[in-house]
Amino acid sequence: MDPVARQEWDRIVPLLIAADRLTGLDRGPLAVYCTAYAAWLEAESALRTYGIVMKSPSGYPIQSPYVSIATKQAEIMIRIAVEFGFTPASRMRLPSVETFAGFSLVMGLS
Repeated sequence: MDPVARQEWDRIVPLLIAADRLTGLDRGPLAVYCTAYAAWLEAESALRTYGIVMKSPSGYPIQSPYVSIATKQAEIMIRIAVEFGFTPASRMRLPSVETFAGFSLVMGLS
């Protein structure tokens, strides 16, 4: 993971552990979430720098490619966020991890 993705990992893992929402099986999806978060931040930064409209090589205005990058990464983040209970509605629907007997919390997540 790049440094921004790792920073998000370090921020979110303790919160998920405290909410009993993390097992050793969750490493991959959580890494995807963190990587999407870092890419989303980078695209949003580029949008602030360059704007949402750019000039094409022919001089006509076109949508910045960073718009679609930011949108795609946000979609990935939201899909995974729902799985982990990051959203208010999903938190209400998800049972606690304790319901799934036999899984050990945070096994191998460091």
